Amino acid sequence: MRKLFVAGLLSLATFPTLSAAQEQSGGWIPKCDDTKCTMARELNRAEDGKRVATFFAVKQIDSGAIRLGVALPLGILLEPGVRFDLDGTALDLPFEVCFPDGCRAQRVFTPEELEKVEGADEISVRFFAYGSANPVSIVMPVDGMLGAFDQ
Repeated sequence: MRKLFVAGLLSLATFPTLSAAQEQSGGWIPKCDDTKCTMARELNRAEDGKRVATFFAVKQIDSGAIRLGVALPLGILLEPGVRFDLDGTALDLPFEVCFPDGCRAQRVFTPEELEKVEGADEISVRFFAYGSANPVSIVMPVDGMLGAFDQ
């Protein structure tokens, strides 16, 4: 377990260079069943293809409620959670769970917040690496994200 923790911290050491080196892998990938439709998009480091973050959206078929979230690698500070910045509007997401492949933060977005997502070019995501006082920021294009639910 200690080796896994140290490996997670070492992988976070490269986060500050992401804004210049990040690259999208694929587009929004919809997967639906009888109860929900889920889409995801990964950000990978350009130099080695390692996953940095996975952004996801989940729409409940019965209620139409949409949750947005992000999965980040281990070694991040959990208490402040994640902050999405949509063209100047800050939306906070609490971390809910960590698995061996990373930690997930998500929440249901209001119709007004979803309108801001649809009108935004990108989502800026801020979080903290464990032991660091400086936030890590990554940017995710949101082109076509919510429209993919209609396909």
